[in-house]
Amino acid sequence: MKYLFYIIPTLGILLSFQIHKNTPPDKLISSVGYQKSEINHPKQDTLIKISDPFSINGITCYWEFKGIGHDDFYLVNASLELKNYKNKKTILYNEDVYDRTFFDCDFILTFDPRDANFDGFEDFVLETRTGSGSGGSGYRIYFFDDKTSTFIHPPLEIGNIEINSSDKTISGSWKMGAGHFIHRTHYFDGNGKMKFTEIFTNEIISVDTLTLLKRTFQKIINEEIMETKIDTVNFIE
Repeated sequence: MKYLFYIIPTLGILLSFQIHKNTPPDKLISSVGYQKSEINHPKQDTLIKISDPFSINGITCYWEFKGIGHDDFYLVNASLELKNYKNKKTILYNEDVYDRTFFDCDFILTFDPRDANFDGFEDFVLETRTGSGSGGSGYRIYFFDDKTSTFIHPPLEIGNIEINSSDKTISGSWKMGAGHFIHRTHYFDGNGKMKFTEIFTNEIISVDTLTLLKRTFQKIINEEIMETKIDTVNFIE
């Protein structure tokens, strides 16, 4: 009796045939065996980092940072919480994708606060990786609410931020391709309340054989459109 062995690598299958002398091909007895293969799975870790206590707007608090990471990838889906040191209450919550180096032992977990809405209290302006892209960098602004001693959620999201304390404005822009552009400016009073928002939008449109640049202006108060102006000009690349 003779044995013939065939290996199909892509399937990891070993085929063996018992061959007897003068046995016709259609009478061969076959058996199937499976070869074990070693597969290395990425190691998954629960990552936690807690900052030293610090004071902001008269509140002693600390950052608590939690994420699930894999040892073969440098980005981590994580939650960032600012907690009241005395009662452990969460006063700011943010979910985003962070660099794994944020969890390194030598990295001091801190974010610089600033008065973003000009009311005398410090706020947090956090860059967001999920809100960034080819159009620029995205940001989330968490304004402090003195009445509740927490930071307002949801935050104000804006791209390529510029804060002007003289005009009491927060402005930002975003590109969406050649000729496509949007610019927002939020105007505040001296008490941190948003008075109104101006939005300028450029977009390319086609009318018959012409390529035009459509320019739109909107004024918004309390999320209601109060004014709209639209004009078009010939688009020149």
